[in-house]
Amino acid sequence: MKACCLIGLAFAVRLPAVADPFRCLWMGTVVGTASGSIYSQDRQHLWNRLHAAFYRREVETTAKDKPLSLGPDVLDPPLGVHPRYLLDDEPFAKCDAVLDEFLAAHGEGDFTDPLKRALLQRDLWAVFDLLQTEKESIDRNFGEISPAVTPRQRERRDMLAGKVARVIAALALSREQLENLPDTYAQAVKAGGFPGDPAIAADQSKADYLPRDLFTENGPWLEAGGGDDLLLHTQAVDGRSVFRVFYRPPVDPDGAAKFAAWVIERRKFKPAADLDPSAAEWEALRRAIPLGTQFLLLREMVGIDKDWNLVPTRIVESVQVRVYRATPPVPVDDLTAFVALSSQLYEDSSSIGRPCSVMKRAG
Repeated sequence: MKACCLIGLAFAVRLPAVADPFRCLWMGTVVGTASGSIYSQDRQHLWNRLHAAFYRREVETTAKDKPLSLGPDVLDPPLGVHPRYLLDDEPFAKCDAVLDEFLAAHGEGDFTDPLKRALLQRDLWAVFDLLQTEKESIDRNFGEISPAVTPRQRERRDMLAGKVARVIAALALSREQLENLPDTYAQAVKAGGFPGDPAIAADQSKADYLPRDLFTENGPWLEAGGGDDLLLHTQAVDGRSVFRVFYRPPVDPDGAAKFAAWVIERRKFKPAADLDPSAAEWEALRRAIPLGTQFLLLREMVGIDKDWNLVPTRIVESVQVRVYRATPPVPVDDLTAFVALSSQLYEDSSSIGRPCSVMKRAG
């Protein structure tokens, strides 16, 4: 039996071209991000402490004496889909105090660099959206329904949200400044730190393939139009980012022709659960993708200007690439081996620094 395997070479990238500590993976090193030196080399700088209050968290594991440290080199705050953690006594006091300090000291004036201001605003915007969440996710709590938010917790939530909103406003740039933020994808390609060929990046432990011809005029990559509907990914982050889908057909003529036929079938597909409860039709469509086909999901940052308008930027927050390749033959009766090869498996990478956090996905 042969399976068509979706090989994932994915990474979440923030690639601003500024001095330390925003030295990125493609520059050969990461400066201080694992220790919390995100916006300044001084770990105790007000901006670093404000960021760490929301983006660094330790959670219990099965080994009670070894808590798992989350952040700060992550794209989104490690708070799940509900801010309940922030409403407990200790984290609330910490977050509230550093917000008060920032507002009292007019901390937005510590840096005039538009890029740093836009990134901190972006980080706090994600926190603000979480603070608006009223409904607890049952899935996140492994099927357990947590107690309802108490009046005291609701009061704390409103207090934090109000102060975060004031900091977001204080950090706001003009529309012109947001539109002139650097094109970080182009900078990463120019720096040449990532392989430009998936064959070179076949080692899944590195997950470092970055197409150099994604935006080349008349190049092989095509952007998929989403019509009038927002991508589910964009909806999931409440419009804080824009997700764009690109695809590249196989390079051989036969594969390209098969991909064109696949696109026609894809347009006919209606993913209605009531029509296909087993998802068999979707699985058949997935397996029909020709080998050598590539899909790319690009996440770009949206900023908030001084007039509270949403402004798209050229700051790339993440790039995920999927390459379809053939897997080795697997005995029909070896179900474990077949599943390991044909399904998409997720694996968190080691912490290599923000704003260039890296994730990898293997198939």
